Amino acid sequence: MPIKWSEKLRTGIQSIDDEHWKIIEISQKIQCRPGIENDVDVRHLIDEFNTAYRSHLINEEFIMRELNYPEFGAHADEHEALLCILNKIPQMSGSSHEECQKLCFLILQWITSHIEGAEMKFADFVWGRSG
Repeated sequence: MPIKWSEKLRTGIQSIDDEHWKIIEISQKIQCRPGIENDVDVRHLIDEFNTAYRSHLINEEFIMRELNYPEFGAHADEHEALLCILNKIPQMSGSSHEECQKLCFLILQWITSHIEGAEMKFADFVWGRSG
């Protein structure tokens, strides 16, 4: 099932939404190319995702610190957990297609659990919504 940007993923924080959109766009590139067997293409997509994700973390964590977000530690721990897994993908044995499948699964999990959960909780904090 393709991962798509939707309004329910919008936090209302423009820079964060833009970064989430970019990460989802990268995942669509991966999903639109089932059966990739070219290692160069796979490495490029993994590198592109890693770069976008790491940039997102730097920006988002900066904003959280600036706003004294009380749940910063737990949120940053979620970021770190995905980074640890991402760091292992290029070292895993298997075909390029398997690596893409693993990356797609991680992105889907990240969207469903992290954006829809932790990111929306942060957005509620930013916008003063109780929840």
